[in-house]
Amino acid sequence: MSWQQTCRANLDVSVLPSGQKVVVKRLRRPGWIPKRFSEFLRIQKTLQANVDIYVAPLNGISSFADPFLSLIVPQHGIDVLNYLKPKRPDVSHADLLELVTQVARGLAHCHSLGIPHGRVRSSNVLVDQDGLVKLVDVAWYLLHSDEGYNVGEVVVWTAPELLASSEDSDEFVSPSSATDVYSLAMTILEIFTGAPPFSEFKPRSTSFIFRMQTDPGMIALLRQPSGMPDGLWEILEASWNRDASLRPTAPSVLQQLQDLAGGPHLVQA
Repeated sequence: MSWQQTCRANLDVSVLPSGQKVVVKRLRRPGWIPKRFSEFLRIQKTLQANVDIYVAPLNGISSFADPFLSLIVPQHGIDVLNYLKPKRPDVSHADLLELVTQVARGLAHCHSLGIPHGRVRSSNVLVDQDGLVKLVDVAWYLLHSDEGYNVGEVVVWTAPELLASSEDSDEFVSPSSATDVYSLAMTILEIFTGAPPFSEFKPRSTSFIFRMQTDPGMIALLRQPSGMPDGLWEILEASWNRDASLRPTAPSVLQQLQDLAGGPHLVQA
């Protein structure tokens, strides 16, 4: 059974006794417990103990729908691309910059706890009606494979070193702060353009992985979107450097984004 069949979930909205609305994600494979589930739970407990307004940890787990395992997460708005869709093309760069700065704030918080997100992309960035961003599905990559990293549907956001790992079973590379920063840059590009990275090339997963493993790969084909501030484009270029050691940290990206916006304007946790 493929990881897609194993880890995709049926989604239901429910309400806890406290009145909080939650999303119940019921994994589709009955009786299945991921091999790295204990590590996943440890990370979620760390996030619960270190609350940040821009990160949504797991609320809990349930076997109510036994034999299916259900994961309970807070309900929070809609994904950022759907949030922006009715606002385009009139949405201002200042508003877009505010959104991506909040994403960077959430990611920097995770990294401060030693936790890589593993799958940063726009569908894991939720925005409520007040424009508050929450980064969701932190460390859910642990549910997608028993070891290493399974790229699955996130190939176009994935750092080259993780793509190489996914193709070579003898070498396992796990998500890191550097691979997250790469994915953050691709997500920022996605939020500004309204389309997934590399969408103009219509890449298929196999050919895309092959091309990304060659130098200079497809990264060099990316072009600065019309109207994107030069300073932001420079941040993105640094963040998807093929040499992971040369990428900035998430706190550094956050500071640079705040500087572009003229200083911090974010809600503090």
